[in-house]
Amino acid sequence: MFDMSNEKFIYALFGEEAIKIFSISLELLANEPYVNYKIAKYKDEATFLKDVKAYDAFLIIDKKDFYKFNAYRKLYISSPNTSQPSD
Repeated sequence: MFDMSNEKFIYALFGEEAIKIFSISLELLANEPYVNYKIAKYKDEATFLKDVKAYDAFLIIDKKDFYKFNAYRKLYISSPNTSQPSD
């Protein structure tokens, strides 16, 4: 499926709703507490294909977006002004 010889990792976003939000704003997705998604990097194709089966859609993303997302996510998790789900 993928030629892993040129790239050390596969970077992917899983979840149809998350992909739609990602197309609008990576920062918006990072601050979205109610969407079921996964963003991950994979060293091997078998592990990646296992997650493909678990989600309704996936999008291969680039390394830059993967690390930018993680930086946004850390910012929002640590921010006291971030809106969080209430009980």
